[in-house]
Parts: sequence; structure tokens; C-alpha cells
Amino acid sequence: MGNILISWFSKKLDLLENHQVNPYGPTVVFYNYFYNHEFHVLLALEEDVEHALNFKKIIEQNFPDIFVIVKPQELNHQHADYASLNAIERNILLEFNSYSIDILLNTSNDIMRTLWMLNAYFLGQNIRLLNLSDIDKVRNNGKPKLSHIKIETSITPIAALLRQNLIEQEQRQIYNIVESYKQVYDKAFKIAQAENTPILIQGKPGTGKKTLARFIHENSPVRSKRQFIDFDCSAYPSDLIIHKLFGYKKGTFPGANHDYKGIFAEANGGTVFLDNIDALNSVHQNLIRQFIENPIIEPIVGRSKKVNVRLIVGVNYNSTEILSKKLIDLNLFYHLPIRLYLPELKDLPFEQKQKLINYLLELNTKKFHHKKPVQLCENLWNFFFNYEFPGNLTELVTLIEGFYIMNEKSQVCIDALPDYIKIQPEPTSLLLEDVEKAHIEKVLKMFRGNKSRTARALGIALNTLKKKIKDYNIDVDKLIST
Repeated sequence: MGNILISWFSKKLDLLENHQVNPYGPTVVFYNYFYNHEFHVLLALEEDVEHALNFKKIIEQNFPDIFVIVKPQELNHQHADYASLNAIERNILLEFNSYSIDILLNTSNDIMRTLWMLNAYFLGQNIRLLNLSDIDKVRNNGKPKLSHIKIETSITPIAALLRQNLIEQEQRQIYNIVESYKQVYDKAFKIAQAENTPILIQGKPGTGKKTLARFIHENSPVRSKRQFIDFDCSAYPSDLIIHKLFGYKKGTFPGANHDYKGIFAEANGGTVFLDNIDALNSVHQNLIRQFIENPIIEPIVGRSKKVNVRLIVGVNYNSTEILSKKLIDLNLFYHLPIRLYLPELKDLPFEQKQKLINYLLELNTKKFHHKKPVQLCENLWNFFFNYEFPGNLTELVTLIEGFYIMNEKSQVCIDALPDYIKIQPEPTSLLLEDVEKAHIEKVLKMFRGNKSRTARALGIALNTLKKKIKDYNIDVDKLIST
């Protein structure tokens, strides 16, 4: 594990009034006396990026062994809210979590320092907080002091954050091996090249809408270099959402203790994913539609400002449901002509579902260092092929992972399923026609009503199957809709 340095660039401390590098500034003093790192990650506010890049150029000319990476950050320095600033520092620490990290606090303001300390607490034990003192002694050939600020650490939050990142990575791999999902991602890749096109992503909970939105952002040639912000509209009252998106002034509503420029301004140049857009009322949906037509916001300084944001919208319904239930205002719906639909797990063909489960078994075998994959009993395979999976991919991934965490046997059966899953009892009738009817219904449901595939699986002719469906009075449409 290499050792790296992270700090904020401070124009006031790192530069002189003539914009030359300050030889007695905290960063240069640290370089001279204490630097022993692979590289330095220098965070710079948007308005300071040009100065930071010039600082980097001069430093690398005078310190050949120092490599500086300037990371521009879109944030209003005077009106930075805690959540946005915390997200920046947290994401930087997560990005470089494979390194041992030293954070130089001297160039941070009080808010930045506090959040560095909080993140050091939450994000684990490979982070040190460093503070220089007696810097003025350097002017008289003295040596400054370097102190380490000790903070207790907690491993739970970093585990949760890394787990979320890992789940997204695993989902992307899943989408590559399952044809039904791969088709969506292939289409999304092409759409990503059109940087300004608004997009509607449809799919039930657990199908991976946010993962797909992030994929589009990361494959956009220009926007991928800027910020991706996801926002769940169902998590806040509708009025507050609009303030969060478009910004607000101090005192606008109870709890507005400072000016905030808004998510659209924060993501300028990047991508905003608004999930559960149907949680907004029609008036606020109309504001989103107006923003798509003319992306102008009223920033906290008072003048109108045009921003450059690609908007991706998520909803848990297909187009038919949206229109029949009037979930999205029609004016907004028709402004989202590019639509991607993530299929439900229950709709996957038999072969794809089998391939997906085997892939997850192999994946968890490596993750948990097992010698070979856990074997599934026949009754568990049958359950998986018939179960509706209301939580979709997220639920399946969690179930398979649970077999490795909670089970010490090499084989798991249906009794290993968690308590929340209600297993349907087997038919009690022993009459041949009742058993045959139940089995035909089971296979029809497995293949989502496809009679040809059902007949092949049963080993009978298609005409024979059609006759049995008629004789047993099986309502196929009703069967697959329940």
C-alpha cells in the first residue's frame, strides 16, 4: 500500500499577492521537510483551478520528486453547504482508499478541517491527519513541527460505502453476461455519446436504474470528467426538492441557515439523475420540463444563470403504466423521448436466469474464498425459476451472498431462504389430473406463458399442450399476471 498526500489548495496561503508560489506557505514547507509520498492529490475549488495548475507546474519544476494531481471541485467556497463539501472529501478518500493517506489540514478552513476529521473517523484506519506548527520559524532557518491528530475510527461506515460501490460493479458485470440486460447497456452506450439528450430510465425497484444512469455518465466523452449527482425525489417533501435542485437563500424556509446554489449548479457540466420523478406534483414536474427546455436557474447571487447539465430521470413504471395512471405530466413525459427499460428478473428467459444464478455463485465463491461454489438443491432451483423476485437483481444478489455468509454447508436447500419469503405449499391432491395441471401451470409461469418453450420443456407436442390447457381450463394470461 503506497502513501499519498491529500490537501486543499489555498490561494491565500500557497501563493503570494503576485500569484507566485509562497516559499513559506504550508504546502511548500511540508514539501521541504516532511514529504515522502508517491504523489500529492491537490483539491482545488473551481475558481482556483488555474492558479492550482500553475502552482503544480512550478512545484514540479523545483521539486523533481514530487508529482501533483490537481482535482477540480465544483463548489461555491463562500456558501458551501456541509453535505456537498462532505461528499467531495468522502468521495476523494474512497477513490484513493487503496493507499495509506496523509491529509494536510493547514490549507483547510474550519469547515473543511471538521469534515476531514469526521471522514477520518468514518472511513477507516489508513488515514492520518497532519498539522504543521511553528511554520514561521522557517524564515529564520528553524524547523517546523508536524503533529498527528489522533481520532478513533469506525469500520462500519466504510464497509457500507464500499459494499455499495462493490454492488454497482457486480451489477455492471451481470449486465454484460445476461443478454436481456446487455441489450439495454449497449443501447445506453450509444446514447451516452449524445451529451445533452435527456433520458428516462424505467424499471422496477432493484433493477439498477442508478447503476445504468452512472454508466451513461461515465461513458459520456465530456461529462464523465465532471460531477454525477443522484437524487431520490421520494426522499423529501416536494417543495424542499425544488429548493434542493434550484437552490435557495438563507431564511427561505425553516432550516435554511445558509445560501445554497442547488444541485443543478453543483453538477454544472456533468449529470443529474432524478429517481422517482413521479413523487413530484404536476406543478414541480412542469418546472423540470421548463428546465429541460431552457436550463436556467436563479443562483444565490441573484442573477439568472445558464447551466449545462444532462438530466436523467428514473421511474418505477413502464410507459403504459405511466400514461394510464398519469404518473408523469404529459408535457414532461414527451420531453423525455429517449427511454430505456430495465426488465424485471421474473421476465428473464429460463436460460438467462440460470446463467445469472451460476455467475453469482462463482462470484461469491471468489469473494468469500471458497474452494468451489455452493451447490443448490433441486427444490431451490425450482423455487428460483418460479419466484417473482419483487426486489429484482438486488434481492437475488443478496440471497446468493447470504448462502455464503449464513451457511457452512456445501449445499443449500429451500430451507436456507430467509423468513420474509413465503414458500407456497405443494399441492395436496394426489389425483393425476390435479398434479398434471399444477405442473403445467408451473412450467407455463416459468416461461412467462410461452407455449412453444413450455411444450419443449414438458417433452410434449405443442398441440397436446394447447389441448391440455383447454381441458384444464387454464387461463394463461391470468396465470402470468399473478
